[in-house]
Amino acid sequence: GFIAKCTSITHLNLGGNGLGDQGVAWMCEPLRKMKLLSLELWSNKVTSDGFPPLMRALSTNSTIESLDISDNPLGSNALATLGPSFRRGITHGSRLKKINFSRCPLEQNGMEVLAQSLQHTTTLSELVLDYVHEGGDGMKDILKICSRPSISLRILSVK
Repeated sequence: GFIAKCTSITHLNLGGNGLGDQGVAWMCEPLRKMKLLSLELWSNKVTSDGFPPLMRALSTNSTIESLDISDNPLGSNALATLGPSFRRGITHGSRLKKINFSRCPLEQNGMEVLAQSLQHTTTLSELVLDYVHEGGDGMKDILKICSRPSISLRILSVK
């Protein structure tokens, strides 16, 4: 496809295209080779099936700084299923500075994985969790971790 040929693109906005899990899976291999700084996949019907391959692809992309995955039905286990893979994706060799999970139902399990990941990241400075209704102590865990001076996170948006 055309994305595989566009290796010089640094900002890719595919938001609102309804790619779904299959569309995201299709673009994972080209994402590994691109020198992207930002990727916008908001409102693309990405579920807990499509998110893990995306994060695995991005974990091998050392240039990505911003990911907008907002308004996708990731489901309660999207991050929990990934566990260590998600943590590696935002910690080891990553330049990821911003993740936008607005309007994504992460639930308690996902929030716990996110909180654990925040303890180990040295680059993530902005996290957007607007309208993420997780219904448990996950947000409290994140706020508790964010209060530590060693955490790289500087901007946390919660509405």
